[in-house]
Amino acid sequence: MVLASGVASFSGLLIRNIQSASPDQINIYRSIFFTAVVTLGFAIRNKKSFSNKSGYLNPPVIWASLCLGATGLLVPYALTMTTIANNAFAMSATPFISMFLAFVFLGERISRATLIAMAFASGGIILMIFDGLGRGTTTGDVLAILVAIGFSTFAVILRANKDLEMTPCLFGAGLIVIAGSIISNNDGYAISQHDLILCLIWGSVLSGIVHWIFVIAAKYLLASELTLFTLFEFALAPAWVWIFLSEKPENMALVGGSIVICSVGIRALAELFRQQQKITYAQINQSPDSCLNAKRK
Repeated sequence: MVLASGVASFSGLLIRNIQSASPDQINIYRSIFFTAVVTLGFAIRNKKSFSNKSGYLNPPVIWASLCLGATGLLVPYALTMTTIANNAFAMSATPFISMFLAFVFLGERISRATLIAMAFASGGIILMIFDGLGRGTTTGDVLAILVAIGFSTFAVILRANKDLEMTPCLFGAGLIVIAGSIISNNDGYAISQHDLILCLIWGSVLSGIVHWIFVIAAKYLLASELTLFTLFEFALAPAWVWIFLSEKPENMALVGGSIVICSVGIRALAELFRQQQKITYAQINQSPDSCLNAKRK
């Protein structure tokens, strides 16, 4: 999830380089590439059962598709109608929304370590966007909050159905975004080659591969932990804009970004260490001789 969030952090840089494509046009083309990538990946991973389409059309997949599809429709509007800072502020609430939804509907208890990491990471995000508050439009701010709620709900649906094959929901979400954008599109379908290439990168890599990883990671992480690691994206995004567009973030943003990176990094490493300890302990308990040798060591 940390790796996926790092890749997704380039989305802000990418949308800053879009020349003239409208949000609907962006949605149409990025979702075409997104759908193509996730379909190809699913076909390769499930080539023996790929033809059995009905087996993957179940209520959890449909609900996840609708949730992610609605969120995908709003993302370009949220990014273009409000500041990146305000958008990051709204998205920083996703761990808390996920935690609340998972507690209510799944009965998931959040660990103290994750709660502490969430508090530090959210504090860092608030520092990053402090100077940006109030600069976006009200409509854009509301859309950003809706995106945060939608993505949190999507994470909880995945977690609730971790034993099911949920990757088909990505295909469904892509079709929903394409259909919805075509219906609302009033700008035609002609865009520049430059914008088309950026939509290709956004749809196939920054959305397709990253969402694929997100769905798989949901089998192993709590809903709140899934969205906690996504905060890594909002800490790195200003750095890429600084490096490639020479837009230096404010000192407060740099401090806040460092807090987020450290919080997420330490929590991720702690989780990996904890899992390794559990595996080692399980292996020792499998064999009395191994247990005796381990005690001697």
